[in-house]
Amino acid sequence: MVGVKDDGEVEGITKDPQDLIEQLSQIVYTGCSPTLIPRFYIENYEDRQVVVCEVSSGTNKPYRVKAEENGVYVRVGNTSLKANQDIVEELHWQAQGRSFDGMPNYRVLSSELVEGDILSILKRKRLPEASSIPKKLFNTMHLHHEENGSTYPTHAAVLLFHPQPQLFFSEAMTICSVFKGISGRDILSTQDMEGPLFEQLENVYEFVLKHLSYELRVNGKLNNTRSCEIPPIAIREALVNAYVHRNYHILSPVKIAIYDDRIEIFSPGEFPGPIDPENIDMGITYLRNPVLARWFRESGQMEKLGSGLPTIFKEYENAGLCRPTLREVQRNVKIILPRVPAMGLHDEDQILRYIQNDGPSGASAIHGQLMHISKATLGRKLKKMVESGVLKTQGLGKALKYYLRH
Repeated sequence: MVGVKDDGEVEGITKDPQDLIEQLSQIVYTGCSPTLIPRFYIENYEDRQVVVCEVSSGTNKPYRVKAEENGVYVRVGNTSLKANQDIVEELHWQAQGRSFDGMPNYRVLSSELVEGDILSILKRKRLPEASSIPKKLFNTMHLHHEENGSTYPTHAAVLLFHPQPQLFFSEAMTICSVFKGISGRDILSTQDMEGPLFEQLENVYEFVLKHLSYELRVNGKLNNTRSCEIPPIAIREALVNAYVHRNYHILSPVKIAIYDDRIEIFSPGEFPGPIDPENIDMGITYLRNPVLARWFRESGQMEKLGSGLPTIFKEYENAGLCRPTLREVQRNVKIILPRVPAMGLHDEDQILRYIQNDGPSGASAIHGQLMHISKATLGRKLKKMVESGVLKTQGLGKALKYYLRH
C-alpha cells in the first residue's frame, strides 16, 4: 500500500493517483523477471487516498529483481528477505508442481525396493487385508516413475525402502555423539547410523534414550515406573522433524550431539520455505519433502502436518524443563532440547545459557525461553545484565541483539 507508513499510520499520497499508478506499473513491468502484471486500485481513508497493489501468486516462480544478480526475495513475517540458493531451487520445482523427494532416481530400479516394508506400512490402515501392493498405489503414493519402458523409484522411495540408500545418498545418515561436559569437543562415544530412514529413526531414538538419566518412581510393588529426564515424545518428534524436513541434496548428515545439559539435533538445510523463527512454536506447515511426510504419517511416526514442534514445546512445559530452541546455523536447522529443569535456574542463568547455546539473540527470541515473565520484566533484566558487564549489545531497534561479554 502506497501512502501507509511501516507502522500502519495512513498518511495518504500527494501525487495524482492515476499518474502514480502508471509510474508504479512501469517500474514493476521493467524491474521484474518474469513479467508481473499486478492490479492497482485506489482506496479512500477519511480524507486521504492510498494506492493498493495486489499481486497474485504466479506460476513462473521464482520472480527476480532485474537490477540484482540474485534478486529473489521471500516474505518472512513482516520482512522481505533475500532467498538463498536452496529456496530458489525449490521455487523452480514448485512452479512445476514438483519436489525433490518426488523426483525419479535413475540409478535404481523399483524392483530393488523392499516391498515387504512398504506392504507392512500400508496394512496398518490403508490395506489391512492386502497380501500384495496394487500397482496403482506405486503411482498414487509417489513411489515410482515410469519412463521409456522402465520403472524408477522416487528419491523418497529409495530413502525409505531401499536396503542401502547410502549407495545413492552418501550423507543420508545420522552421526550420534556423546560429549563430556556442556561444551568443547571431548567425545565420549560416537556411532554412525545408516540404512532406510525408518530404521535410522529407531536406532537413533534408542541411542539417545540409552544416554539419558531415569528416575524410578515407586507406585507400589507391581507399579514401579522409570521416568526419563526428557519426555521421550519430544525426542521422537524432534528426530522425525529432522528426517522429514531436511534437505537431501545437501551432502551432510543429520547430527546428534548429547551434552550434560542438552541435546542438539542438526538437520541439513535452512528452514523449509519462508518461516518466521520467532513464531516457530506454531509449527512448520511448509513441506520440503511432501512424499516423505506422507509416508511418515502412513507409518504412524507423524500425526499431522505442523503438529511436531507444538508437541515438543507442550511436552517440555508439562515436564517443567527449560524451553527448547530452534535456529538456523551454517546451513543447518538446529534444535536444542535442554536437560535442565526451568525452576532450577534463575532467569539470568537461563538468558546466559540461551545466548551461549544459540548465539547473539534479540529480546523476542530470548523471551521465547522465559515465557513466565513479561517482556517488560525481561527488558529490565537484560538492561541490568548489560549495565553489570555480563552482556553487551549491538544494533538498534528490532535489529538489537545481546552478546556474551568475554
